[in-house]
Amino acid sequence: MESATPGYANTATATAGNATISYDLSGDLMDIRRRDDRQYYLGDFWIWAEPTLPPWQVSLVTRNNFSCYVRGNEAVLLPTGQIGGYQDGNVS
Repeated sequence: MESATPGYANTATATAGNATISYDLSGDLMDIRRRDDRQYYLGDFWIWAEPTLPPWQVSLVTRNNFSCYVRGNEAVLLPTGQIGGYQDGNVS
């Protein structure tokens, strides 16, 4: 949810969805890999950016505090099939 007033959510960013988080512990404990597979539906507020509002499906892999989209992206104005690339692991 998004809010213009603290404590009150007035714009639904994602109205429904699910996430699967998996870990790869096969290597060194300092080299743990994490994969987030997410699927969610945007709220009606975002219809101006994507009129058909298909469910968003993204996969994000995090390793050594860096993350990379390996499927999809979470930017409203990019095509849903475009891969988002790298981002800071603390943000993900």
